[in-house]
Amino acid sequence: MNKRTGPSFRQQICPLKSCPTCKASGMIQGLFHQMPCHDCNATGLVDNETGEALAPENMVIQLRLRLNRLHEENNELRRQLLEQAKQDNGRGYGPGGQRYHGD
Repeated sequence: MNKRTGPSFRQQICPLKSCPTCKASGMIQGLFHQMPCHDCNATGLVDNETGEALAPENMVIQLRLRLNRLHEENNELRRQLLEQAKQDNGRGYGPGGQRYHGD
């Protein structure tokens, strides 16, 4: 096991789960109006291991890391679709490779 001291060089995605108090909505119903959930700091997410709310600056970092990962996955899927369309080369439209115009 490697021992390290100090902060890590890269931010890691920590596992998050839905807040059990507000059920991931970030708001709880008061007597007359909705109020922000204090258990999750109105984010709807808590730490998976401890069940405590993350600090706002840490939550922003975690959400940014997740958003970046989803953008990368989206770009990869788009690239795969473009490659698949190039390989089809006009096939798959219908009998004889013709497009159906509804006539």
